[in-house]
Amino acid sequence: MRILNILLVFLISGISMANNLDPVKVFNEANVLYEQKNYESAIEKYESIIDKDYEAEAVYFNLGNAYYQLRQVAPSIYNYKKVLQLNPENKAAKTNLKFADKMKLDEFDKKVQLNSNQILHNTIGFFNMNEWAVIAVVSTFLILLSFVIFYFSKNSTVKKVFFTLQIILVVVGIISIASAFSEQNYANSERFAIVFDEEVALKVEPRTSAKNAQIIHEGTEVFIEEETTKWFKVILPNQVTGWIQKEAVKEI
Repeated sequence: MRILNILLVFLISGISMANNLDPVKVFNEANVLYEQKNYESAIEKYESIIDKDYEAEAVYFNLGNAYYQLRQVAPSIYNYKKVLQLNPENKAAKTNLKFADKMKLDEFDKKVQLNSNQILHNTIGFFNMNEWAVIAVVSTFLILLSFVIFYFSKNSTVKKVFFTLQIILVVVGIISIASAFSEQNYANSERFAIVFDEEVALKVEPRTSAKNAQIIHEGTEVFIEEETTKWFKVILPNQVTGWIQKEAVKEI
């Protein structure tokens, strides 16, 4: 808990007092309530921080824990997912999410059907957007350094080596820039939501009178493919596609 407190302080530094909220103070108060097993009051405190647009890994993690203690499936899964959205390497959130997932009613035989963005991501996704950008910047610096050495060197062998190195670095730089943009597009296109309604019908068309494609329950994660004013077209893990009212889900 102390580590999470420290993390919160750094993530929400530079707080504006105009909001009449000291997030660190409220966070600590919520933690006390959580330790006292007063989970409902702790949740109110954590949610008040998020309502003021102070998003932090520690807040979502503790909020997920509080909801999990109350056996509230959808909110606990949602908040653990928010943690992993901020920090995909958070091992505690991954572990707790597995426990929360066990409370779900829906089980799917997962079928993998990748679109072009997902295939490209699987190919270059070993680095994220920021890492690819760093590689591009480093490559650019090395290109300039190699050019300087090539330009001022009198040795023909050295010139050949650094000319070849420049070509390689240019290729690496181009690939890095393209990969960074690709990962950014992938992140922007990958939209998921958690079902919050206890039970909801997935419709074959975006209207309440349409036939049901499948009945799903709270906690189920869906992939958002497209949307209208009041409906999301979603894909389930078993690749069943249908329409669900926006008010029944919460986008991650």
